Amino acid sequence: MASGSSIGNGEQGMTRDLAAIKEEMDDIVAQFQWFVNLLGTTMDTPKLREELQNRWVHAQRLARETSILLQESSHLDGHLKDNTKAMNEAKLAQEFIAIAGRFNEAQLLAAQRQPPFVPKLDLHIPSSPKDSEVESLLERSKRMLALLQDCENTLGEAITEGNEEEVQQLQAQIDTLREILKDQTYLIVESGLDIDDISSRIENSATVSSAEKSRILRDVKARRPNSFLFLRFFVLPNWCHNTGTGFGLGTIDLGGLQVCQITSFDKVWSTREGGPDNLGATFFEPSSLPEGFFMLGCYSQPNNQPLHGWVLAGKDQSDVLREPIDYTLLWSSESLKIKQDGIGYIWIPVPPDGYRAVGHVVTSSQEKPSMEKVRCVRADFTDQCEANTWIWGPGKTSDPNGFNVFNLRPKTRGTTAMGVPVGTFIAQNGGKDPPLSLVCLRNNYLNYESFMPNLSQIEALIQAYSPWVYFHPGEAYFPSSVSWFFNNGALLYKKGEESKPIPIDSTGSNLPQGGSNDGAYWLDLPVDGKAKERVKRGDLQSSQAYFHIKPMYAGTFTDIAIWVFYPFNGPARAKVEFFNVSLGKIGEHVGDWEHLTLRVSNFSGELWKVYFAQHSKGVWVDSSEVEFQNGNKVVAYASLHGHASYPKPGLVLQGSNGIGIRNDTAKSKIVMDTGENCSIVAAEYLNNNKTTVVEEPPWLNYFREWGPKVSYDIAEEIKKADKHLPGVLRKDFEKFIRSLPNEVLGEEGPTGPKMKNNWNGDEA
Repeated sequence: MASGSSIGNGEQGMTRDLAAIKEEMDDIVAQFQWFVNLLGTTMDTPKLREELQNRWVHAQRLARETSILLQESSHLDGHLKDNTKAMNEAKLAQEFIAIAGRFNEAQLLAAQRQPPFVPKLDLHIPSSPKDSEVESLLERSKRMLALLQDCENTLGEAITEGNEEEVQQLQAQIDTLREILKDQTYLIVESGLDIDDISSRIENSATVSSAEKSRILRDVKARRPNSFLFLRFFVLPNWCHNTGTGFGLGTIDLGGLQVCQITSFDKVWSTREGGPDNLGATFFEPSSLPEGFFMLGCYSQPNNQPLHGWVLAGKDQSDVLREPIDYTLLWSSESLKIKQDGIGYIWIPVPPDGYRAVGHVVTSSQEKPSMEKVRCVRADFTDQCEANTWIWGPGKTSDPNGFNVFNLRPKTRGTTAMGVPVGTFIAQNGGKDPPLSLVCLRNNYLNYESFMPNLSQIEALIQAYSPWVYFHPGEAYFPSSVSWFFNNGALLYKKGEESKPIPIDSTGSNLPQGGSNDGAYWLDLPVDGKAKERVKRGDLQSSQAYFHIKPMYAGTFTDIAIWVFYPFNGPARAKVEFFNVSLGKIGEHVGDWEHLTLRVSNFSGELWKVYFAQHSKGVWVDSSEVEFQNGNKVVAYASLHGHASYPKPGLVLQGSNGIGIRNDTAKSKIVMDTGENCSIVAAEYLNNNKTTVVEEPPWLNYFREWGPKVSYDIAEEIKKADKHLPGVLRKDFEKFIRSLPNEVLGEEGPTGPKMKNNWNGDEA
């Protein structure tokens, strides 16, 4: 009892510390913004620059203290759960994120204004009218933060009370405010001051891993005005107190080449035009590399998103790395008539025979980089890669015949693929599908036990990141557990014996195992009408999330696929210009498997991306742009009747030219916490010939359809649906409906999770 009391008092003191730091940081960031807005004006003096630097250092110290306190708080939570305390700290964490967003924006502005500016001093000129405008903007920012906090508090009350109209209104207000304060990362200018204070706090923390201690200490040793550290307010479990694996220890051995993930960077060059949203892009080189590690290439990202990225650095163990023998200038921005910070030069390292380049080098000078700048990789440690998403080009859209920058990923991806992304980019100067000048890394040591999470670490990851899925307030078809579906009358049918369906055991032990989807078997709802309607509705209380844990990118990341089963997929609705149209039977089918995927770094245990599956496709979203609640819990929104997953509430139209299937999402009081009632159903890498760590349930190896294929008169359904449409729209509407895939038009029941391409492969 004495020990428990001591922990409780420590928690209360910690919350008070966080609150005090939050208030102090809010003031310091406001002052920092004020000084940044004076850069380049007649009030820009050496004294102002000194005050600006002091605020930088002060804000850094506060942010570091916050990170450590949140880590320690996470450790205390394992001893004593206090819901009120947890809610208070979650609220404080959100407030820190909002403040960090302001700090991020101000530092970007400072980086643009400060280095090249030499002011003309005139201390006798009074403050200009613009200064009062700046002060007004700062005050409005504070009011927005306060309004966001009030809206979120009121939203929680409205959800509890079931006031759907107020919930939707508040959610719209919150979305607008978050769009302005959307950054969930913060950007810190590194400083060499206060290292002793930071070091003692870190070294005395039992919850920070040795690798994380080294990373934090390394990242505060340099003092460079253009240095950036990409951080997130993740309150991580204590990974490394679980022994037995190298998961989360900071480095991974690829079989003779050690690599680590670098998230601290020096800005080299940036543009303020072109690329996504015409906001430009920024190019960085990694900084604060651990002793013995070398840069493999530079990093870049578009300016329309929060700073969030990494590159790998390598440490040679057996002549795997060598310096280039020369550089070739691929491109420079010298001739571009766009807004840019100086001139950028992108170089390709020329490797020695038997070696390959895995990244570009970017400079702000036309002089060739030093040969010591970067390392090339021996060919047997490389793999083919491909250009992925567009980062930047001089225009507002990607020009296949012009200059473009893309990020890179391995060409072959899946649970057994050996390609490892470096985090670098590829620059291409026109031409149709030119051969790539760069490659990815290759893991020659696929011993997953060395760097993948063990079972206890998987459970910690689930509790840290497991999503909350919000349902539309008008939803009628909810998920259930698979056993509830079986126990409440689901039937197994066999081709040729349709009149003799059989009940299914609660675990699916009497389902046919393995094979292929040959049409010989299928599942269906109960025959009895009342039972059928009841099972269609699902049972949220019994619902269970099924977790599949798999290696990705040759074991440098862990993918956590979270599968949810719905007994029934409801009817679809279409939007035709200004008309909403119910599609009757179109879109209905029995058995609906949906999923989300969390991509976690095996270097640190941090969540990097979330995949939201949407009707056989989906979208990856960086964790810096994902909505969180209750700490690190990802928030997802399930579409009305169709149950596709989206990162934000609202309407997404699946179609074009104003005609498409409606995917409506909204936050309501109906929510599923996927970590509350969950089951790890597969983690193949943990099992070996001697030991089965994760036992797969029989239903997982049922490879046929989870619902019947039902034919109906499509023309009749279209006629019913479009009878209220103006004649001019009917033809386009009918054309769109007939273009829908067979799984929608034919009411086909889907196959189970193991039959999806992403079970062993990457997401679509």
